[in-house]
Amino acid sequence: MEVQRDLMIPMRDGVRLATDLYRPKGMTGALPTILIRLPTTRQRIAPPRSPADFSASHGYAVVVQDVRGKFASKGPFACTKGT
Repeated sequence: MEVQRDLMIPMRDGVRLATDLYRPKGMTGALPTILIRLPTTRQRIAPPRSPADFSASHGYAVVVQDVRGKFASKGPFACTKGT
């Protein structure tokens, strides 16, 4: 597995979200991708034996992000209640 940590991915409004990318080792090009966006730190999803590690070992790319305004992500944090 290959890991790129602390990527800052821009959203449409320009706010950048802190992101870690997990990929199967040696695989290039487009891969099926799983997005995990967390209100708790993305560092909780870390190998060994994490969902990202497991999924990457089975051919998936995994993107793990902190939500806006939390931890290393930029922008305001907004919690909305379900209706």
